[in-house]
Amino acid sequence: IFDPVTLFDIVLIKYNSTGDTVWARIYNNPFNNDDIPEGLSVDSLGNAYIAATMGAGPSRITTIRYNPSGVLQWAAVYTGPGNLSCGANDLEIDNIGNTYVTGTVPSLGSALTIKYNTSGDTVWTRLKSQSGFSHFGQFISLDNSNNIYTAITKVNTSTNLDLFLVVKYNSVGSEQ
Repeated sequence: IFDPVTLFDIVLIKYNSTGDTVWARIYNNPFNNDDIPEGLSVDSLGNAYIAATMGAGPSRITTIRYNPSGVLQWAAVYTGPGNLSCGANDLEIDNIGNTYVTGTVPSLGSALTIKYNTSGDTVWTRLKSQSGFSHFGQFISLDNSNNIYTAITKVNTSTNLDLFLVVKYNSVGSEQ
């Protein structure tokens, strides 16, 4: 949704099984600039999570949690290392309510993975990069042991050839 003051905002709508609207919420970040949703997930309790790129100069990652009644529980804002721009691409929720977001820090050529706890506090962040390549965190998934798999597009900066890379982290953020 567009507003001339807050620019693009996120709209989250919950429907019941017959397609009727239960509630609708609009999220505008604290800086009153664009919010571009990139990922949505709902946990087993009905909490809704959104990962978004918020930006302009520098762009940031916003991760938001609403409870089943549509009440905002928390909104976490992540600014890239050294206040560099970053953007979200996907998110996933584990079986105990931790949130994982993947994205990119473009100026570093690094893929980014963030873990938040159930209160929205950052537990850890990981950057994946290699000299001569730009990395873009695209998708994230979890297994039954809460290992995190981040799918990354890896672009050779000399030849522009794309490679596909999957990085596995355990729940404490150690690359496996």
